[in-house]
Parts: sequence; structure tokens; C-alpha cells
Amino acid sequence: MNNPQHAQPMFRRIALIGASATSEAIASAARRAGVANQVVASSWVGQIDFLLVDEYCDDPAKAIVGADLIIVTDTTEALCGQLQEVLMAAEPGTIVTDAGPSKRTIFAAVEKVKTRATFVGSHPLGLRLRAEGASEGEDPVAESSIYITLNNQTDLAAAARIARFWECLGARTVFLHPSRHDELIAMLSHLPRLFAAAQMELLHRSGEDTNLLKFLWSFVLQDATRPVMNQPADWVGICHENPDEVCNGLRRAADILTEFAAMIESGEQQALRDKLTALADIRKRLE
Repeated sequence: MNNPQHAQPMFRRIALIGASATSEAIASAARRAGVANQVVASSWVGQIDFLLVDEYCDDPAKAIVGADLIIVTDTTEALCGQLQEVLMAAEPGTIVTDAGPSKRTIFAAVEKVKTRATFVGSHPLGLRLRAEGASEGEDPVAESSIYITLNNQTDLAAAARIARFWECLGARTVFLHPSRHDELIAMLSHLPRLFAAAQMELLHRSGEDTNLLKFLWSFVLQDATRPVMNQPADWVGICHENPDEVCNGLRRAADILTEFAAMIESGEQQALRDKLTALADIRKRLE
């Protein structure tokens, strides 16, 4: 493989395990960046586009032979068991990473396995949705956010190498402990979907005529409720794998809404104005 960016590829053989838009996006970006001599793929269920990889193996056990980087990208429900199988079969010194969203669950599963490979957690936030919605020629990995998760047992050199891998693909990286990752992801990703679901449930319980709601449907409402359309079945599993942080976030959000209701009921217009202005300023600083 030609390697325009690196005098020598970072990895000899990258094995992508999992038939998903995430695998296809990573395969395409890895080959484009020239970070490996060979990119192969396999999956226990389904297939990916053969044109995006150098080799496709029907058996994941064959795909990981000789690999010095293995990325497991299957759905969260199956991910932990697949990671355990890969780690037990991986060759000594191989770096294994994942693309799962619930890191405490994943790290707990990894810690049960005796392996001579090295595990470093990765979470390409929203990469699957970006990949599924990408237009032809668009690189969904470029400018994406990758959370590198590590604990006290993580090999720091391997973590740095994984971060460099993602950065060579054009992504941005940040290092987090699994617990902090799960807390932040609950607020940034999980809760917005549940808030969107709550808004749709509110509309449904109103008993309003569906045709009237369609007529009044605004772009604002469409944007606010769009997250509820994204893989509902997957999100059930994700919420149940990160229950403490999701439920704590929902309770804190309920407290905040109760505070808003109290301001409105008591006629505290200035207090509400000050609060909304302060929140608008916080939102601007995040841009």
C-alpha cells in the first residue's frame, strides 16, 4: 500500500472486527492515511464493503492473525463478549481497541480475561451516524471526536499510539477515565435522546389531532426530536449498560425543570430571565 503521509506505516496489519458503518469509515480512512500495510475485516454477523479493505475473512479468528492493531466495532450488546474472544486469541503485544459507548461495562469485561494483548478503550462519538449520513467522497472520521479511555492498568505507550492512530485519520482525541467518560457521554449523548423521547411522549399524551400536529410541525421541533429516530433498539441497550449515570442525569434534569416551573408559577420573571441569559452565555462559550 502506498503511504504518502508516513515513511513507515504505524501498523503492519489492522483487523476490523464488526460489520458496521463504523468499520467501513475506519477502513476507508486508514487506507487513505496509509497507517497500515494491510487493512483486513471480518465479523461474526454480516459483512462490510469488500472494496474498502485489502482482505475480507469470513472467520474473525483468521482476520486477527498477524494483526498488531485490532478494532472491535460491533453493537454494544455483543461487544463485550467479542472483545473477550479477541483478547484471548490476540498475539502478544497486539493492541486491541473498541468503538463502544459504555466504558465501565467494557473495562469490567476486559479485566476478566487473561491476555498477552494490550487493551485501550476508544469511543468514536457519533461516528456511526456520521458515516451513515455521509455523502459520497465525504470522510466521516475527519474532525470527529475520539475518547481514549484508560485506567490505572492501561499501558500509556499503547494509549499514546492509539491516539496517534486516530489523529492520523484526522480525528481529535481526548483522554478520559472510563467513569468520567460514561458520566460525560450520558449528559452529551444519552440524555438528549431521552429528552427528545420525552417531548414526543408529551405530544402523544396531549391527544392532539395528528394532522394538526403535522400542520404545526416546525423545523425547531423537528431538530429537537430528531434524536429519537436514531436506532431506538440500540439505545435501550446503551441506557441499560450505563444506568447509574443516565438515571442520575434524568433526576438532575427533573430538578432543573422543577426549578423553572417554580420561577414561572411564582412570577419571578427577572430570575428566569437571568437564568436563561446565563445559560445562553454558557452555550456561546462552547461554540
